[in-house]
Amino acid sequence: MVELANKIAEMIQSGNILWLAVIAAVALAMKTSKIVEFFESRKKAQISKLIEASNCDLLDKSFKEFLSHEIQRQYFLYIAKISAEKPYRDKLFHVYKNANGNLPFFHFRRASSYLRYKDEVLSVEISMLDNIFSFINSVVAIFFGFIGLAMFMMPSFIKPIFVIQTLTLYGMSAFFVGMAMFFSTQSFPLRSAKIIRTELNKSHNNLIQPIAIASAD
Repeated sequence: MVELANKIAEMIQSGNILWLAVIAAVALAMKTSKIVEFFESRKKAQISKLIEASNCDLLDKSFKEFLSHEIQRQYFLYIAKISAEKPYRDKLFHVYKNANGNLPFFHFRRASSYLRYKDEVLSVEISMLDNIFSFINSVVAIFFGFIGLAMFMMPSFIKPIFVIQTLTLYGMSAFFVGMAMFFSTQSFPLRSAKIIRTELNKSHNNLIQPIAIASAD
């Protein structure tokens, strides 16, 4: 541990901040699975405790009904990654079913921050600022991707080149490509929100059209 700290200190003093960032990103990626596994086990343990409590004979009917609703909410949060009470969940299921397979459920998970449920109506709220940030993310992603691609190709044009220089350029290329992918994914929630909004508009138009035809008759 001390040797690792000394190595990091040397990199900082020598100005190799970018190379240090590459190493940190790789180390974090290697530990990501363990971090995710830890939080997954915590969620499962919480659901197990709720199920265990619901089976207790000492609890009255009202409390058991509350636990039943909470178990369903926690399961939905665990699977769909959306915190929603029963009316909201039912509405999501209704929209998903009416889409006839044209709207995969993962779009609801991605766009959860844009979804609004009020007075039994599901809507999508997208501001101009959301569109601006999405555009900026796309531009930054293209910029980083271009830099990463350029650094990946540089060893072919630099002659002579040492092995450590090649590895450094490839490492920096991987870092910038990773950053490009990260900024690209930041626009996914907004895209999903627009897909859901389009599907909601279709459902609304299909509901109004038969009423208009009936009125004309």
